[in-house]
Amino acid sequence: MHHTAIAVKDAYTDMVREVASRHHASVTRYTTSAFMRAKLQHALLERGVAPRIFECAADARRHLEMPGRDDGAAAPGRPSR
Repeated sequence: MHHTAIAVKDAYTDMVREVASRHHASVTRYTTSAFMRAKLQHALLERGVAPRIFECAADARRHLEMPGRDDGAAAPGRPSR
């Protein structure tokens, strides 16, 4: 991987971890790119961030609306605790 790409990936995943830890109980992401899902999942796991990355917005929303989910996430449209 090119040095610039590694630096961008590292900066992004560090920022995600910081924002999530300060402002959200949970974060759910989606991307249509299988390549990006794989890369982001690996990078987030390396940093101890839950890699909830789905293929589309509908899948991410279904996860958020799942009954009994105990990851501390707020319901869609509501701020996190």
